[in-house]
Amino acid sequence: MNIDSLSALISAPPYDTMTDEDCVAALNAPTVAVQGDVTKARYVLWLAANDGFNVIDAAKAFTSPVPELQAGVRSAGRAAEVILNASDVPSINTADPEVSQLFGLFQQVGLLTPEAVESFMSYGRTIQTPAQTIGWTEVNVGDVQQARAL
Repeated sequence: MNIDSLSALISAPPYDTMTDEDCVAALNAPTVAVQGDVTKARYVLWLAANDGFNVIDAAKAFTSPVPELQAGVRSAGRAAEVILNASDVPSINTADPEVSQLFGLFQQVGLLTPEAVESFMSYGRTIQTPAQTIGWTEVNVGDVQQARAL
């Protein structure tokens, strides 16, 4: 719990104009969507529910008149399969931009629907408080007053 990180957060809108009490309430309210890990078990279940095993196979055999697109989709298909079969990969971090890129590519070429992509990403989404996003469990009025005094 770093007081400097709290100070930086509350010196910006909307917190900078709030009373100490309102600031505490806002900082402790679960309002921030944060992407995180999806377990391998959940990934397998998602693949089963979304025809994902066939999507991986189709991606690995994907053809396109655009060589870069063909190579990218095939590589993404191989990556999805490697993740599935790797014993040393316990989870998939949905906050990783490369994960979004892989799913976005499958969506772009029609292998996955936007709804299927969103359903996977939602498994890794949690709602946190603004305080939690900067490493605080909970903020109180004294914390806000100390941070504002910096």
